[in-house]
Amino acid sequence: LCLKHSAAAAAMDSTDRRSRRDDGRRRSKRDEEPEEGVNGFLLLVRNLSPEAQEDEVIDFFSQYGTVGNVAVNMDKRTNMGKGYAFVQYEDFSAAREARSKADGEDFMGQNLLVDWAIISDSRR
Repeated sequence: LCLKHSAAAAAMDSTDRRSRRDDGRRRSKRDEEPEEGVNGFLLLVRNLSPEAQEDEVIDFFSQYGTVGNVAVNMDKRTNMGKGYAFVQYEDFSAAREARSKADGEDFMGQNLLVDWAIISDSRR
C-alpha cells in the first residue's frame, strides 16, 4: 500500500467521522439546531399542494401550537401556490413538534416535507 494513499485515506476517514452523528448516521440539515428569527421559529414546508390556501395551512399547523404567521408563495399569473410555505411559531417546542410530526404527513393529497427555515451556523 502506498504511503501517500494511506495518508489520504486517513484524512478522509477523519473528515467522515466529523460528518457523522453519535449513532454513526451521517449528519444532515435535520440535525442542525434552529435559529430564532425576528418573530420566532420559522419552518419551511415543501411539497405543498398548489391549491393550499393560507387559512388551510394555519388550520393544519395549529394542531401543534399557536401559529404566528403563514406565508404561502403564490404564482401571480395562475393564483396557485408554488408548492412551499413558511410557518412561524413563537414557541420553540410547538415549532419542534410541528417539524417532527408534520414531516411526511398527508395534507391535501401531498406528503409534506417540513424543516427549519433558519438554522444556526455553528462554524461562526
